[in-house]
Amino acid sequence: MKGIYIYILIGVMVLALGGLALFRGAEKKLEVKTDKDLYAVATSLIVNIKNDSGQKICFSSCYPYRLERIQPDGAEWIGYEYGDCPKKDEVATCIDKNGSKKFQLQLDEAEPGTHRLEVAACIACNVGEPFKAEKVFYSNSFQIK
Repeated sequence: MKGIYIYILIGVMVLALGGLALFRGAEKKLEVKTDKDLYAVATSLIVNIKNDSGQKICFSSCYPYRLERIQPDGAEWIGYEYGDCPKKDEVATCIDKNGSKKFQLQLDEAEPGTHRLEVAACIACNVGEPFKAEKVFYSNSFQIK
């Protein structure tokens, strides 16, 4: 009889660990996607941000994103500034949990190559406060020719 309790205990533990793994796999996040995969220099792209994080996420008035370009050898992403921010760096826009927002980015100073957007965000901050990046999210990769 003792053996059956051990098997039941093992079964319960396996189910609990499997449920935990399934729950972690469904972790909510911020999805950052561009409207296309190919852009010309001096055009603009639209970035769609969907907030499934379960928290309010906020962005800077000094561009809620920066560009990164993959090195020719494909080993690493290198970020670069594509324009100056003439404003005070403060929280300008927030997306409530389960909300979404679109931003437009002008590619006037972008360099040709494979890129992605780096999106810095603060969690549960408020519009008008000084911006302090707490998390960074990345978009899909795209080409600029």
